[in-house]
Amino acid sequence: VLYDEPEEMAETYTIVHSSDANPTQKLIAENSPLGSALLGARPGEIRRFRIRSGPDQTVHVRSVN
Repeated sequence: VLYDEPEEMAETYTIVHSSDANPTQKLIAENSPLGSALLGARPGEIRRFRIRSGPDQTVHVRSVN
């Protein structure tokens, strides 16, 4: 479960192999910007990632299953 700080929105994602990725179903590829940022994350950590040339995104890791 991630808490997106700017929007104060909780989301749950599953990190999967790129061939199984489906963002509309919250299945995020391990080699995507968000997936890479979350690999190895622990609850309480704040992780940053960037999508293409856009601004950095920040997420707060609430739990890991």
